[in-house]
Amino acid sequence: MLNIGLMLAGKFARAAVLWVRRHVRIVLLLVIVLGLMPAYLHAYRLTPDGVSEVPTLLPQDIIIVNRAAYHFGFPYLNLVLFRTGAPKRGEMVLIILPNHRGVAPKRVMGLPGDMVELKDNRLVINSQGVSVKALNRSAFAHVPEEARMGSVVESEEGHWITYTPGKGKYRDHPPVRLAEGEYFVLGDNRDESADSRVWGPIPELAVVGKVILKLPTGHRQ
Repeated sequence: MLNIGLMLAGKFARAAVLWVRRHVRIVLLLVIVLGLMPAYLHAYRLTPDGVSEVPTLLPQDIIIVNRAAYHFGFPYLNLVLFRTGAPKRGEMVLIILPNHRGVAPKRVMGLPGDMVELKDNRLVINSQGVSVKALNRSAFAHVPEEARMGSVVESEEGHWITYTPGKGKYRDHPPVRLAEGEYFVLGDNRDESADSRVWGPIPELAVVGKVILKLPTGHRQ
């Protein structure tokens, strides 16, 4: 029985070596991908007062960010080798805040070349109002009071936004034309977000990566 076991083990080992030799490119690619994945997929936890993306994200939720979604560089170095894509309207991204005050998730709404303005919380792009659909606020009863959700919740081209009519300090914004490589970002919680309405458009290099997953780890009612 021992000899039979050794024979079977030897055959299995030889078959495994043969498979690896035949598929060496696949094996090497898998090793490279698994080795680089931690460098380009990062998890970030929102702060306890991170309410700018309510109701999409709640304070202390965790987001997974693909740092190679738009540009590729050496892992852990601030050096871009080449572009892999460009942010699209409606995508949530992680950005470097002005004066390098940290990072935060924001929604890309204005693209290079766009004319962007806001009229009483209504987003206007290239003289066309962005379509919205009213939602039942009671469907968001899980959002705690401390998350400061507005009295109105709407679907804005497929993502949620919230505000209280007449409340937000930046509910109006004059028209601004975006230059090449500039993006206009907004928070989904329009009354509680500091964004491009406050500090203007952001350069593409301020975009760290694309938010590809959210984990509802924050408090819900």
